[in-house]
Amino acid sequence: MDGNPPKKLTFDNQVFDLAFHPQNDIVAAGLLTGEVYCYKYSVENENELTYKLTDHKKSCRSLEFSLDGKTSLDQSIIEYNASTGKKIYTNSEAHDSPINKILCLNENVMASGDDDGIVKLWDVRSNKSIMQWQENEDFISDMKFVPEKRNLLVSGADGYFSVFDIRKKDVYARSDNLDDELLSITLVKNKSKVVVGSQEGILNIFTYGDWGDVSDRFPGHPQSIDALCTIDENTICTGSSDGLIRVISILPNKLVGVIGSHDDYPIEQLKLTHDGKFMGSCSHDNSIKFWDIDYFFNDEEDEEDEEDNYEFSGFARGSNNDDDDDEDDEDDEDDEDDDDNDEGESSSSKKKDKGKRKLEDVDDDDDNDDDDDDSDDSDDSDDDSKKKKKKSKKAKRGIGGTLKTPVNSFFAGID
Repeated sequence: MDGNPPKKLTFDNQVFDLAFHPQNDIVAAGLLTGEVYCYKYSVENENELTYKLTDHKKSCRSLEFSLDGKTSLDQSIIEYNASTGKKIYTNSEAHDSPINKILCLNENVMASGDDDGIVKLWDVRSNKSIMQWQENEDFISDMKFVPEKRNLLVSGADGYFSVFDIRKKDVYARSDNLDDELLSITLVKNKSKVVVGSQEGILNIFTYGDWGDVSDRFPGHPQSIDALCTIDENTICTGSSDGLIRVISILPNKLVGVIGSHDDYPIEQLKLTHDGKFMGSCSHDNSIKFWDIDYFFNDEEDEEDEEDNYEFSGFARGSNNDDDDDEDDEDDEDDEDDDDNDEGESSSSKKKDKGKRKLEDVDDDDDNDDDDDDSDDSDDSDDDSKKKKKKSKKAKRGIGGTLKTPVNSFFAGID
């Protein structure tokens, strides 16, 4: 694939949601105006429109493929054959208020959440509701299913995080009110931690099973965190209203960098392709973009090859003006030495997956330019100085293409 993702898809109206087929290179897009587009995406060839659906009279806010491939939505639930686009089933009275989120739990059961905070389970074989809960008082923003525990995790704009056992009528657990709209959910650390994004730009981290209050918080996004996507067990991507897609390490909580942006347009959704090689993002700029993240999982190359090919992986330098970067680093050097020393020691011994090692290698290359300031010191002092200067310049100016975004402009109070 040569590290190049598929080309951007552009539409006439805002994209509310996207969904990737679980087996094939197919992406579906749900639009503000109700249309659903299905494209076959490709690295080698042009993206190909498979079909366009116009059955929805209102906005298509959510899309989901079943395990064998079907999609839906607006205030009604519509089921299609993913291969042909043929309508299979319509339930025009699924909810009394507009549906904001749907999720396929398995081959036979689907969940839906609406603007009034109602969550329903559906048996897709009989097309009947088999369970209903109303623990939230505002719209359901996101849902995730943990099949091993039969738990449906639900975030609401009323500030509550709810957990339902799909076998029981009563709520299984509910968090304290976080006094913030909860907008997005993802799981990390082998599902032992649940990360919830909020309107105030905070990543709230729950320990699985301890739902009363969060075990950790990671503030810093200047605007709302509308989308979350797990890259590996320690790393997530966040989509924010400021248009940036950030890479975040969870526990330890660190900003790794910026993978790209939709300019200043809010990010609505982030999802992985079926093979995990690309991540798709949709935004208010009427587009779906693809991002190469395969390097996070590819462990075959040695570290020397990683250093030579870091730009190829999709994390490229944000600027070629090394003189400007050196001046910025000299101004900030005194304030950063202590933090950088700890960060350098940790990264050199604990980074295991390729994507993180690649970022570390780039940092080492950039920081070699800063050592001229210590030319009057002894050789030992030079070595110590090199070890301290591990702070990523890419994190300061943005990562990916020519995007240049200083960390402090979008992330505050990072330790």
